[in-house]
Amino acid sequence: MVRRRLAAACAAMLALLVAGAGVARAEPSLLARAQAALDDLRYEEAAELADRAWRAGGNRRDELIAIFRLAGQVAVTMGNGALAESHFERLLALDPEAQLPDGISPKIAARFAAARARTTSRLKVSFRTEGTRVSAEVASDPAKMVAGLRARYGKEGDDLAVAPAPLSIDLKVDRSTEVTLTLVDEYANVLAEERVTVGSSSAPTRTQAQVGQSLAERNASAGQPAEPRPVLDEEEDDDDQPRTVAAPVYTRWEVWAGAAGAAGAVGIVFGLKARSDQSELDDLNADSGGHDFRDAQAVEDSLHRDALVANVCFVLAAGAGTAALLLWLRERRSRSSPTVAPSGAGGMVRFDF
Repeated sequence: MVRRRLAAACAAMLALLVAGAGVARAEPSLLARAQAALDDLRYEEAAELADRAWRAGGNRRDELIAIFRLAGQVAVTMGNGALAESHFERLLALDPEAQLPDGISPKIAARFAAARARTTSRLKVSFRTEGTRVSAEVASDPAKMVAGLRARYGKEGDDLAVAPAPLSIDLKVDRSTEVTLTLVDEYANVLAEERVTVGSSSAPTRTQAQVGQSLAERNASAGQPAEPRPVLDEEEDDDDQPRTVAAPVYTRWEVWAGAAGAAGAVGIVFGLKARSDQSELDDLNADSGGHDFRDAQAVEDSLHRDALVANVCFVLAAGAGTAALLLWLRERRSRSSPTVAPSGAGGMVRFDF
């Protein structure tokens, strides 16, 4: 009888321990608790739990997406639209095809649409290996989440190396080793992950297109003797090919024509100003008693100066126009001169106009 009671007590105690362990394992995560608080309309508690879940770190990509979706909804409900859009931008950077639950309120949907309009690309990253060096190249990070690169290796994955920007790590390995590369945010949440093999003999990774191109070039050159490439002497001239030498700028009639037009325009401006000065001086002379002599003297000086500038500009315009006309005639004459091109049957004359 005593033995039976002792066995029953032990069994009951064991059952309690197992049940307690099961309860401990089944304890909901921060994200699950935040979702439950949101479902019960306990918005402040849901916001706090979602923020704690994010900052606790160690979340995978799908967990981060769920955290940002929930945090954005709660932030809109609590009246913080700017914070909500920042959460939604992180969500869309990880998953551009993400959607909100059906039947969501128009206010939340509007903030989500605004975040989608600003998030024009997604998080894009590529991992590279070269010898014992591993690195990550971030092509796009619209939400500015990337904070560091983590490399985990060793027999049990106990060896850990972490590097901030420029996201490059020199691993201390002396043989071929499998490494798990993880791109993390500021709270060590996983943004992207890939397993690579590094070692002293490992070569830089190449894309599939680069490998295909290399194989195609190798197959194309197989079985064909290599032809020596001709060596060209830079000092040798090819007599068969005419060399074209650009004419100096000052020998082009367009330049002189432009100069003539500019000088003529300036001359006209100062000529009109001189005429205005002459009219003003005539008015002052007609009313000599109503003004000071220095006023008339100043107008007369301005008249002489403007007239001089106008005359000089007209002379320059005439000279430049003459030069433009002569250069134009010479160019026209050179175009109409016959050009002889040899042919198999004899000389062939071609006229270019």
